[in-house]
Amino acid sequence: PLYSSAASDVYKRQLEEHEAHGAQISMISKNFPEGINTWGLDVFRLTMASIAVPSMTVSFDFEKMQGSKNFCTKIYNVIKYIVENTAEHNYNPNFTPLDLINLWISEEYNQLYKNISDHLKNARIDLMTMEIRHFGHDIFCNTYVPLAKLSLKRNDPNLSSEVRNTLLRVAQALLAVLYPIMPNFSSKIALKLAPDSNMRLATLFTGSRSSAPIGTLVTLILSLIHI
Repeated sequence: PLYSSAASDVYKRQLEEHEAHGAQISMISKNFPEGINTWGLDVFRLTMASIAVPSMTVSFDFEKMQGSKNFCTKIYNVIKYIVENTAEHNYNPNFTPLDLINLWISEEYNQLYKNISDHLKNARIDLMTMEIRHFGHDIFCNTYVPLAKLSLKRNDPNLSSEVRNTLLRVAQALLAVLYPIMPNFSSKIALKLAPDSNMRLATLFTGSRSSAPIGTLVTLILSLIHI
């Protein structure tokens, strides 16, 4: 399982402490009468993974649940866009990206894959989840997808094909790394992208061509977004 029994015990103990002060039960019954179903179990899993720090206490609040829900909404909307814009596209999973932005996002995912492996070795689920959320929200949805839309408007058949291949490949890869945390959410959306998807975690592309120029540009874009 993703979470250890020790982590579960810590969370339960904190809830018991809140209940002892007369706050926890009344807050949930008043604001969330339907319990966890109001949010969805996968949203809850994502929230807990985000705060799974190596500590004896868990800092939990419903604003973090809302943040997780917003993240899921963002991913869902982007996947919906990709499905709508690749419906007639003949996906080639073995293509090699040549355009800088497509090469860049592939390399960004490869770095994410490496970082996930490192965090898992160190049992830092919180850092792993933070990196996945950053990649999914900031790098893929808010940066690459808008750039991909601009590329599709250029009416270049070869470039358009490469962009659509990249959109599909990275979207499936993102859902693959989300799968251990959010199995229901990611698997259902993955089937819309590729009915035969098996959520296999794998690197996307390893090449010798550097995407440093576009990486510098994206860093600047991200800094402006967060001003």
